[in-house]
Amino acid sequence: MPKSDSSKLEKLKTLLRKSSAQAALPVLCLFAAWLAIVPVAVAQADFTLQASSLNPDAVAPGGVTSSNITIGAVNGFSGTVALSCQVTSTVTTTDTPVCTVSPSSVTAPAGASATITTQGGTTPVSYSIVITGTGPTTTHSTSALNLTVLSVAPDFTVTVLTAVSPSSVPAGNGAEGTVSINPINGYTSPNPNDPNSGVWLSCASITPLVTIPPVCSFSPPHPIITGLAPVTSTLTISTYGPVTTGAVSAPRYFYTLWLPLPMLALAGLGAAAGGKRSRKA
Repeated sequence: MPKSDSSKLEKLKTLLRKSSAQAALPVLCLFAAWLAIVPVAVAQADFTLQASSLNPDAVAPGGVTSSNITIGAVNGFSGTVALSCQVTSTVTTTDTPVCTVSPSSVTAPAGASATITTQGGTTPVSYSIVITGTGPTTTHSTSALNLTVLSVAPDFTVTVLTAVSPSSVPAGNGAEGTVSINPINGYTSPNPNDPNSGVWLSCASITPLVTIPPVCSFSPPHPIITGLAPVTSTLTISTYGPVTTGAVSAPRYFYTLWLPLPMLALAGLGAAAGGKRSRKA
């Protein structure tokens, strides 16, 4: 082959190689873009997890609070999400609050609620509540919710369990009702074996003011509180009848003294009419 023809052939091969490379470049770009887009689309199919603030955010020992949970779906996510709740504190505590989520498993999108229950002996400090959702491939947690357990003194309340009946009585009669003594914050009687250590019940006031007011009494007068359950006492209200006034009635035998008077009158009339003889008689 002449040298000139050989040189032309080499130039043609070089041109073909450049043309092939330029034609394949758009295809390579499209393939690279597809590889980048497909993994991103798969990763975006996920769920979101949000929790509202606790209501209330401060309770006394034995109190209950709650939070509403929202589980959202992103890019068509429809998997199952398992929900859990954790309560922690920065200090050592006793009777740590218990958190439960209902329902414990949902299919996004959905809603749920978290309930935090404290005990009578729960240490009065701050607690952090974190709610966690676990999906098929990912796990999300909410920001910490703050709960304050207040420091309160044990106490009790007195309420009317049964109204006094009857509500209207004549003087001298009485009525009864029932009161309930309710312990709060773990209140108990200091010495359950001592009747005087119970709650002393009395009527604070009676209105209106009268000369002889009604008298109230309780049975038992000093209820003993030994647990969380309330105890009852019966309230009795007694009244006094009016004092009877007026003339005193004469005995019946007083009237029998008058019975001979008609006979004596008749005898006197007969003597006056019959003369001396009759008078003698």
